[in-house]
Amino acid sequence: MILFKPYHIFPILTGLKTQTRRTWEKPRVKVGSVQLAKTAMISKAYFAELRILAVYQQRLGDMTEKDAYEEGGYTLEGYKQAFQKIYGEWDENKIVYVVKFEII
Repeated sequence: MILFKPYHIFPILTGLKTQTRRTWEKPRVKVGSVQLAKTAMISKAYFAELRILAVYQQRLGDMTEKDAYEEGGYTLEGYKQAFQKIYGEWDENKIVYVVKFEII
């Protein structure tokens, strides 16, 4: 299972959002696995099944415009703002996990 904000539902279902960045201590998903995309941990409801295509670490400062677009159609500056809303700050040197996926 991977949790998303409710505003991520449409970009995921339309194929606009095909990756997510997470501040996990260690990876919580494996390449090839199928994960339920949910907006609430406790709920049994999910809005998509996602096949995990890649999981790797990246420094936030190494993100490209293409990466930002694949996060849901953002510009790099727009993604930085969205990341700050969720995590509180943008640190160029922070290492995050990148999870690339496809909807199935």
